[in-house]
Amino acid sequence: MAKNKNISSTRFPYLPVKITVTENNYNLEALIDTGFNGQVILPPNIFTNGQLPPKFVTCKLADNSIVEMPIHRGTLKLGDKKLNEIIILIIGDEPIIGREVIKHFKIILEYGRKIVLEE
Repeated sequence: MAKNKNISSTRFPYLPVKITVTENNYNLEALIDTGFNGQVILPPNIFTNGQLPPKFVTCKLADNSIVEMPIHRGTLKLGDKKLNEIIILIIGDEPIIGREVIKHFKIILEYGRKIVLEE
């Protein structure tokens, strides 16, 4: 039986992730947000190479407002686990990982000091 692999961070509640969009790799610390139903949010300033988003979608925000938002598709690597064809919403000012990513892990929040994900 395979042993569970842990990913941890003492920068609570952020985790190190690698996100790839086309051929560009981004090594980031992303906020774990259990209130976000999607996969990933990245701020527009991450894309400094002028890479235009291929598509826009209509999204409902937490305040119930409806906005058109640019998206990219990419891959996410969290520890040894790689998720393909993730949808990356382009908005805000910090990287965020939502429930559609963290549902693949067991999450342990240690007293507000450490976060651990088990594959």
